[in-house]
Amino acid sequence: MAIVLCAAPCVRADVTIPAGEPCDIDYPVSGSLWVYGIVNLLPGADIEWFVYATDTSVLNIKGGTVGWWIDVAPGATVTVYGTDFKVNGEPVSEGSMSINGTLTVLYENATDPVSLGFDCHPGATVTLAAPAIAVNIDIKPGSDPNPINPGSNGLIPVAILTTLDFDAADVDPTTVTLAGVEVAVRGKAEKLMARLEDVDGDGDDDLLLQVETQSEGTLWESGPVTLTGKTYDGDDIKGTDEVIIVPPVK
Repeated sequence: MAIVLCAAPCVRADVTIPAGEPCDIDYPVSGSLWVYGIVNLLPGADIEWFVYATDTSVLNIKGGTVGWWIDVAPGATVTVYGTDFKVNGEPVSEGSMSINGTLTVLYENATDPVSLGFDCHPGATVTLAAPAIAVNIDIKPGSDPNPINPGSNGLIPVAILTTLDFDAADVDPTTVTLAGVEVAVRGKAEKLMARLEDVDGDGDDDLLLQVETQSEGTLWESGPVTLTGKTYDGDDIKGTDEVIIVPPVK
């Protein structure tokens, strides 16, 4: 009598994001997704099987669906951005928590909530957060279009505008980046180049910042440029404006 033992893996990682590598996913993934690096799940993402957020990973869920569940290891940084959060049918507030079951969330600009299954290992948590506050920004105020010469070794002014719904004075300049570039500093005291002034002439103070055209690892491209940051209360902000690179890249 012969006994033949066969073993086959129960899962297959069709997409693996290595440690330290960033990746935006806004497309279907056939199979599973293993995250060691930094992944943003965006509208259009559709993971057929499951997502495994390892202990080195950063997983930001801003859209998309997952067919089975999301495994969260201790040490993983997992954030779900949206509103109307419910865990197993019960409303919950923003914050960090261990979730084992079904999270429903309404993504930004979505009309219907989606359901995400979570399996948090002991010690693992998921953070529920509101989407970033949309702010109006103006790169190189008074200029349209907004030309940038990355080789000029100069500064780029960018204004965060105060509106009826948002006060630019609430923004913490130390958290602001434009295309990943932080606000410039000057002098031995390294004072941030940021001040409040009425940039658009509507009678209220806006926040005018300066960022350097040359910054290690930054690649300027013509098109939309994103500004991110936080308010002093810890709320995320986000705004975009268009730039044109001069001279044109050949």
